[in-house]
Amino acid sequence: MVFGMRSMDLVDRSDEEKDPQAVWSFFDAYKTPGIGSAVSRPDFETFSHVTEDTKQKDRLLLQQKMNRPTLREQKTQGSDAFAFENFLTTHAMNYRWFGGELSPTSVYDDWVSGADAVVEWPCDPPIRLAIDFTSTVQDKTFWRKSDKLEGNVLVKYFRSHVERENGQPKEMRVSLPVVLLGFDDSVFRKIAEEQEPMSPDHPFRRYLLEQALIQIQTQLELFLKKEKEGGMTSGKNQNRKGDLERVLFQLTKEFEQASAKEIDKKWQAIVQQSKTHRVLSGT
Repeated sequence: MVFGMRSMDLVDRSDEEKDPQAVWSFFDAYKTPGIGSAVSRPDFETFSHVTEDTKQKDRLLLQQKMNRPTLREQKTQGSDAFAFENFLTTHAMNYRWFGGELSPTSVYDDWVSGADAVVEWPCDPPIRLAIDFTSTVQDKTFWRKSDKLEGNVLVKYFRSHVERENGQPKEMRVSLPVVLLGFDDSVFRKIAEEQEPMSPDHPFRRYLLEQALIQIQTQLELFLKKEKEGGMTSGKNQNRKGDLERVLFQLTKEFEQASAKEIDKKWQAIVQQSKTHRVLSGT
């Protein structure tokens, strides 16, 4: 059985016909990181590169974020954004959709920094990109999330897969370019209905790489425009420029590889109808 997928003979299609919401039970296994089929997040309490005083402040900030009155709630039935994001994180990691090593972020960096995962490519120095998975179709949410595309995000609790220190994965705070990736309910419903194996050749990989590539291209173009106007001369800004150029190079290579395989017309139609994909890919 493919990771995270149930055998077709275990699905009672008659229940789905009676209850249109029953199809969403497919994603129940992804509602909570570390439970069911969803990959776990690292516990920020286990990191040693941050002082205990800082961790205490971070605990309080995280609690404030999670207790906001306008916070979306996890759904026990029907489509659930938390499950979709965990689903994407899990399969992107297990099938190396971005070609590098993908690591889920800590719950702190998920809620506070707005990054669900970090992908690393083992170059010298390593190339890194932060990812915020989303399934929103709300314009105000797109605008709010897109603000962070104009600069890097700070991932405070990161444990590298490609760098080691004293024989252990290196712990660090790292400032990274970020991209917003995802699809809306209509695409996830099709996954639940058909239960296709999420192999490395699944169309999701190609479309997520397309979204990431276009967003990094846009960020670099904006940077170069501002640089031409004389406003991006600091060392910090030049580091961001280098990061964007190296990420762009890596994503271009991965996208060209993924694009070599023809995508089924069914999937082309489904994804192109997704508002989330159209916004995030600029199409």
